[in-house]
Amino acid sequence: MTGIAGVLLATLHNPVEVAECMASLDAIWRGNFIFGVGLGYRDVEFDAFAVPRGQRVRRFEQCLEVVKRLWTEDNVSFENDVCKLTNVTMTCRPIQQPHPPIWIAADNDRAVRRAARLGDSWFTNPHATMAVINRQISSTAPSWRVWANRFAGVAVICARSTAPRTLRRHLEMAGPYLAEKYQTYAQWGQDEVLPGEDSFRQPSKPCYATGSSSAARGML
Repeated sequence: MTGIAGVLLATLHNPVEVAECMASLDAIWRGNFIFGVGLGYRDVEFDAFAVPRGQRVRRFEQCLEVVKRLWTEDNVSFENDVCKLTNVTMTCRPIQQPHPPIWIAADNDRAVRRAARLGDSWFTNPHATMAVINRQISSTAPSWRVWANRFAGVAVICARSTAPRTLRRHLEMAGPYLAEKYQTYAQWGQDEVLPGEDSFRQPSKPCYATGSSSAARGML
């Protein structure tokens, strides 16, 4: 079995704590652990951890940098507004070498390029259509060629439901349950950070499931 942390918002955390916790989980899972990480998008979450606007991406990338260094280097020195390290050696190291696989969640095109540059795989957007995912791969081809050479090109496809034989049956089964989920996501503002052609509020075919919303119809 494999344990997966998906998805930790690294921007909100101290990298030393992240490195120690994820290394411990890799030990608990006997070297079968995957570190899923993302930037996040909700202002209320960033505000709760006092992460200023304009510093979110920097904090995210620096967190991953420090975590990797603590996992692989004997003497780590680093300082930013989150932590200060002077010749630090972390005694709790992951079992996997050089470290557990890092899967990075990404929705928009810029985030996908960041995932290709920093991660071991891409946690695809579970709300996106395959057409959008294929377009993102094509439009970021140079980054993905580098990524594929390093990590055999394994992308993590996330889905919200199974696929029955007909769309009508799919909507009947999943629509009422997913509608509320996507209504909540829209209230949180995730609809605003999706790629331009994706939207929870996009026009859709008539829905056959009683109680389903346009959010569920658009994303099923």
